[in-house]
Amino acid sequence: MTTPTRPDLDHAVVSEAEETLRLIATYRRMPRVERRRIARRASPEMRAALAEVEYAIALERSPGSMAVTLTDGLEMQAPHLALIDRLFQRMARGESIKALITMPPRHGKSQRAARWAPLWYLARHPDHRIMIASYGADLAEEHSRWIRDAINTYGPQIGLALHAGSKAAARFDLADPATGARLRGGLVAAGVGGGLTGKGAHLAIVDDPIKDAADAESPTLRRRLWSWWTAVLNTRLEPEGSILVIQCIVASMRVLTGEGRWVPIVDMKPGDTVVSLNADHTALTTAKIIGQRLSGHDETLTVKTDRLALQVNPRHPFAVLRRGSEIRPDTSDLHWVRARDLKVGDIVITAKSMPDDYVSADVLPDGTEVDEQRAWLLGYMTGDGWVTRHKRVNQQGQPYSYAVCIARTRSKKEHKADTDTRAREALEAWSTSRVYETSGGYWRTDWAAGGRLLHQMGYGKGARSKQIPDCVWGWSPALRRAYLKGYAEADGSLQCTGKVRESGPVWRIGSVSQTLLEEVRYLALTCGIRPTTVYVDRPRTYQPPHSPTPVETILCSIGLSFGPDLAEGRGLLRGGNHPNAQQIRYERIRAVDPGPTVPVYDLAVAGTENFVAEGFVVHNTRWHEQDLAGKILEGQDADDWIRLDLPAICDSEDDPLGRPLGSALWPQRYNRRTLTKRRTAVGERVWWSLYQQKPRPLEGGVWQWPWITDNRISPVAFKGVDLSRIVVAVDHAGGAGDGHDDVGIVGAGRTSAGEYYVLADKSENLGADTWGLKACRLVIELQADAVIIEDNFGGDMAEQIIIQAWQQLERDGETKGMLRPAIIPVHAQQGKRLRAEPIAQLYAQGLVHHVGEFPRLEGQLVTWMPGMDSPDRMDALVHALTELADPAAVPVGTSQYGDRRLAGRR
Repeated sequence: MTTPTRPDLDHAVVSEAEETLRLIATYRRMPRVERRRIARRASPEMRAALAEVEYAIALERSPGSMAVTLTDGLEMQAPHLALIDRLFQRMARGESIKALITMPPRHGKSQRAARWAPLWYLARHPDHRIMIASYGADLAEEHSRWIRDAINTYGPQIGLALHAGSKAAARFDLADPATGARLRGGLVAAGVGGGLTGKGAHLAIVDDPIKDAADAESPTLRRRLWSWWTAVLNTRLEPEGSILVIQCIVASMRVLTGEGRWVPIVDMKPGDTVVSLNADHTALTTAKIIGQRLSGHDETLTVKTDRLALQVNPRHPFAVLRRGSEIRPDTSDLHWVRARDLKVGDIVITAKSMPDDYVSADVLPDGTEVDEQRAWLLGYMTGDGWVTRHKRVNQQGQPYSYAVCIARTRSKKEHKADTDTRAREALEAWSTSRVYETSGGYWRTDWAAGGRLLHQMGYGKGARSKQIPDCVWGWSPALRRAYLKGYAEADGSLQCTGKVRESGPVWRIGSVSQTLLEEVRYLALTCGIRPTTVYVDRPRTYQPPHSPTPVETILCSIGLSFGPDLAEGRGLLRGGNHPNAQQIRYERIRAVDPGPTVPVYDLAVAGTENFVAEGFVVHNTRWHEQDLAGKILEGQDADDWIRLDLPAICDSEDDPLGRPLGSALWPQRYNRRTLTKRRTAVGERVWWSLYQQKPRPLEGGVWQWPWITDNRISPVAFKGVDLSRIVVAVDHAGGAGDGHDDVGIVGAGRTSAGEYYVLADKSENLGADTWGLKACRLVIELQADAVIIEDNFGGDMAEQIIIQAWQQLERDGETKGMLRPAIIPVHAQQGKRLRAEPIAQLYAQGLVHHVGEFPRLEGQLVTWMPGMDSPDRMDALVHALTELADPAAVPVGTSQYGDRRLAGRR
């Protein structure tokens, strides 16, 4: 027996190591099932080695796999997140990818696409560089800082290390983990236009690139932004580099409309008017809304002055007067500043009254005109007046049903000395009956007509239920002031006479109704009165007269300053030059407080691109329709962009995940039952905008959701329905591709009793060579007796397409002996609204039933408004139901429309 020499030992060790590496390389290439089989048969030592290999494979497989592995399962994987993973896997393989991603909230998009995926990409390519750009460095640095910290935490496992001389959150370089030598890879995060020079990049992530409204409003600056995109960011990309683009006010916040009302922003819709700051920033005007959208769930900030508070997302811009020095600003120093950048002490512009182009309606509900005396009396009665019903007979033997009453004041204060007299005189000037004092010590008039009117206006309610009459919101600012002055003199006390202070009389009003005082505050903001916030006191218990038990109540109060048209805030301006004392105030910000994460909305306003919310002048969040995203999707390379459109509930047959219609995006976390509850909780508008990625105003047009949802039936229930006619309607688009609408293909039927059923929606983006076959196959499936085709554009050609498609299906044996259906051309003689409204009326009457759900068709119905382009699916539906309901069509039963409401509507 011989003993191996030292060189023989070294050679054996090297050979064994090389063999192990070869085995591991072979093992890594094996399918997962085969690897598991080998691991089960391996020795304990080999199994431990293979476990380390499996760990490395998991880290390398995808961003999601890395996230799950490093966090021990805290980060979850899901099919929709796997789509993002696949995009980055393609990028890592060297493909040039351009992608836009849209998903519902809380589904992991940002965490995966802007954090874990870039980290995984760098681990795969430590010699590559990533750019993250935004309008401001802080937004971009949030993601960059997370990636840097993750490298510090997980670096040894994923083979990454930071270079000792470059570890800043906004810009860091990678190093060789073994030697510490600087590598070429790293990351840079910066605001748009800065910090990207000097080094190229293989991956660019762009988020919110518009800095402020000044940039967006200026064609020059928009061109500069586009120039930065094309000449800076794109030129910094490597030849095969990739780009990822990831794309407000709280719903309860109120917007001042052009009609003088405060409406929650969630209820605003295109065509409504709002009060807005004019182009010179010196006066208020009215402007029209051209769009309303739900911008998603977002963190919020509450911006406060001494009397106003508005809850917005951190990016929402305010009109601010600001200079770089301590010198006081003037009106030319206006800037649009985002909420996150506001500072305590900033001067903001707030609305004081209605604009000059506001058109008032100074009348009561019965059409009689209102003067200041009557407006004052109505305000006084809101505090100390009421209307009662009676069924007695008066001294003349005539029946009367109402009595109008006003309490007399018992105050000895000087400012209320003539209040009783003024109230009685105002009531006598209006009432046609005698005004007298009752034994109970109040003024009363037995006045049937006036009492009935006042009762309709809400004066028959108790103190807890009173509200400002609806007609007051249509009055001029002068009458609104008179109304509030009457209410203050009834339920308030004078805190300041105004003889010393220029602010004028200041009243403190108390009420048990917080809702009423909130309305008073909003009304004051439209007529030059300066209100405070509504204060809520602690609960108190008192014993009302004639009540057997004590009552607990909460007293609320508000302050109203009835000053003259003072130039409020002029002391904040350089030279005290106030441009419009009647309409505008200047106030200092007193606090900017963080708030919860909630849905936030925004409006697009024509011309001025700003509006008044809770008294503040604020700007559209979407700066301009020609912003970066708009330019990208309108560009020549728009077809090169991948758009991952993944709604919470699948509403398309070409879903990226291949989901069946109606299935949830992430059922492990948000199943159908959970999403149904969420849909009920947030309402249809929020659901379709936020969760289905269709941010258009719902229930503002011709159709309403309950007309569809309340009359829907299931396919199982439909089996018992006997149809007397079935048709398929086609609204052809003229071609296939992104430049054309979808071809609307809808099947519908009718019973002999006059009930209508929507059976199928097979609409799709199809060419002339395919839509005919699709329509004919639906005819066969439904056994339809006719095909309805609009002949306004290419009607003869469309008819030939149907004939040829049917002949082809006959040759292929698909018709199974069925005769070709009748082809009925229709000509759209009237406008779309005239065609759509009779069909919507059938829906309103509960005569139309959807057999199952047709999300895209239903979305088009409830979002369509007169003036918008008529969408394909809706047009096809209208043609089908018009044919089925037309009295001139084939008789199908006894239920016919005698008024010919559908005649000539095509």
